[in-house]
Amino acid sequence: MIRELFTLCCLIVSTTTAPIPQTHPLVGVWDVDVVAGHKTAPDGTTSPILSKGVFTFSQQGDSLVLSMVIALTPTRDPIRIATKATADTVTFVRDSKAITADNFVLGAKPMRSTFRFIAMSDSLHGNVTRSLDAANDPAAGTSPITGTRRTTKP
Repeated sequence: MIRELFTLCCLIVSTTTAPIPQTHPLVGVWDVDVVAGHKTAPDGTTSPILSKGVFTFSQQGDSLVLSMVIALTPTRDPIRIATKATADTVTFVRDSKAITADNFVLGAKPMRSTFRFIAMSDSLHGNVTRSLDAANDPAAGTSPITGTRRTTKP
């Protein structure tokens, strides 16, 4: 009787236990170094604006959601974008406006930012490619993004 009851319990557990979903390697909080933009000097030369940031990746179903907080002054609102989770390099695309100053006149131009990421253990590797409608714009091009995963102490 006990043997049959044990067998029945094992059978019930084995048929009702769902597989545990795998967490994507990017999921977590990352401290990053990123080129947040470019500035143009009065003589026309441009230089990158280097910044620190916190990128948080979360998994929702078959999608990855990226929340980006970049440390700039003045502060900016967090950016949130999503994409389909893939096994290797993950690509996020964001359309926005780039603030420009042509001949000291402020303006805004449409810009597409394509972010690519891959996690290798606790190291984040990636880049952002920014494309603008304007030819030869210094904000266009590809810049590296590197980071380390935040870990909690036990």
